[in-house]
Amino acid sequence: MLPVPAPADDLDQIEALLADLLPLIDDAPPARRGRPIALTAGLVWASVLLAVLHGGTSLRGVGRMAATTGALQYPGMPVTHEGFRTRLIALGWVPLARLFTLVTSTLTARFPGDTSLAPAFPGGVYAMDTTTLDQVAKPLRTGDGPHCELAGRLHTLFDIRRQLVTEVIPVDLPTQSEQVAAPDLLACLPADSLVLFDRGYTNYRRYDALTTAGQAFITRLRANASFVSRWVLTDTPVVRDEEIWLGKYRADRCGHPYRVITLRVGTQTRSYLTNVLSPDVLPPIDVYRLYRRRWDIERAFKTLKRDLGLAWIWASRWDLILVQIWATLVIVQIVASLRQEVARRAGEPLEHVSLELLIEVLPKLAAHAQTTGQDVLDLVVERGKAAGIIRPVRRVTLDIPAQVPWQPPPDDLPTWRTPRYAGKA
Repeated sequence: MLPVPAPADDLDQIEALLADLLPLIDDAPPARRGRPIALTAGLVWASVLLAVLHGGTSLRGVGRMAATTGALQYPGMPVTHEGFRTRLIALGWVPLARLFTLVTSTLTARFPGDTSLAPAFPGGVYAMDTTTLDQVAKPLRTGDGPHCELAGRLHTLFDIRRQLVTEVIPVDLPTQSEQVAAPDLLACLPADSLVLFDRGYTNYRRYDALTTAGQAFITRLRANASFVSRWVLTDTPVVRDEEIWLGKYRADRCGHPYRVITLRVGTQTRSYLTNVLSPDVLPPIDVYRLYRRRWDIERAFKTLKRDLGLAWIWASRWDLILVQIWATLVIVQIVASLRQEVARRAGEPLEHVSLELLIEVLPKLAAHAQTTGQDVLDLVVERGKAAGIIRPVRRVTLDIPAQVPWQPPPDDLPTWRTPRYAGKA
């Protein structure tokens, strides 16, 4: 059983949690001849994780921690920067990726999340998106002179109910299309899930594959998408809801019927595409509200980069960049468990607790709690509303009732046509 205790009360307990987790990846090296390894894996991993937690900005600083103060239960060991770097390269990034998977599976089992969100989908509600990593810290020298390069890209699946990153595919290709990793991410979805993604993932073959597999999705309809109306479910001044055949021409068309919901939002109209054909299961207003939750993954990217330092890449080697990526992902999962506990104690929905502000104030409140003896999370709950850490999320309100009258299609409408995917994978 993964030793994840009750949610941490302060930063000291977060460090204690890391100390409990590190033995899972601190594999003892096999016995060998020659001088024994002085710099243990435990000290290396503890230094990397604490550097992320406390806002470290360079690999040299991580090595300095290992050489002087040590980290967690591991005492410092005299080591040069190059020695620390060489040892980190030898250990690799896989142990941290394995730790991320273990922590994520434990938190997923412990926290049910907001089960009131789209209860028709017992598998969960997920957002799929990608983000480009920032420039490497050290300029690379090429024939054109020194310059900084973008470090890579993260293809990500995000659990909206639990506000947890669940799957990550890092690649060292900063311009790689989101289409490349989409099949692997979607294969990780639990059965009977709903996934949200933007128009960059437009792919008629994938739409049909998701529908055949019984997985629901919501996306935006491209402005130049062609379709044939199959049946109009609702037509009012603010809502047009219709079943369609996606792809009007033979070059590229889907085999399954889909549903387009066009809403008037202020002076604009927005069209959403879904494979959930029944408005009773997914009313138009819920389509709009759920798709807006896709921005939760953008806030998660912001947390990783700005609040936990992934905007400043420590090294230019890809294997060392992967170490920083997976260490940051481990920390963001643990801090997310704090957010869950604050929401539980405050009796507030999880999305009402700002993760960014929680990360910002925890060190200060932890120091204050040490002098007063007060539980730091109780202090967050007590002062959270005044400080804006706990606050209602502002949503755009639409003049659309929860249930819009609709006319079911006749039973004799065809439910399949011969698709054509224009050679797309």
